[in-house]
Amino acid sequence: IDSVFIEKGAIVYEENIPNNVKAGALSFENLDAEITNLSNKTNVEEPVQIQLNADLMGTGKFHLNWQFDVYDPRGTFLISGGLSNFNTSGLNDFLVPNLRTQTTGTIDQLYFTISGDEYVATGDIKMRYEDFKFQVLNKERNGVKKVLSFIGNLFINDGSK
Repeated sequence: IDSVFIEKGAIVYEENIPNNVKAGALSFENLDAEITNLSNKTNVEEPVQIQLNADLMGTGKFHLNWQFDVYDPRGTFLISGGLSNFNTSGLNDFLVPNLRTQTTGTIDQLYFTISGDEYVATGDIKMRYEDFKFQVLNKERNGVKKVLSFIGNLFINDGSK
């Protein structure tokens, strides 16, 4: 298949959470994508390429480039992308139930690159933000673990305006 085009689609990702906690959803709306080089032939030389643009949680502008060879025995891949104009409190509906964390602030611009294979992945991320903070929540999700939150925020480089 030479190309597949998706216009105005949506993807919603949820995880099963133990202890009857309602899962939070991560949503990508107004999704436009182009997928090229799809094939079930083993002799295809060009990797599958996916280019995607969407609104993350209805607000942030998200872009993704992903390429991989379906028949590569090592499963190598390369992903790059970005996010802009995103109020991070929109992630809390996903972060609080799933990861017991919450955020505040705005991501003005974020870029990432991840490469890897079946066994290992490495990457880098660059982010410009305003007043970005995150908090680690207790097991019941009704209070903040202040020491862990403080230590984590120490590692956030001051990229605020």
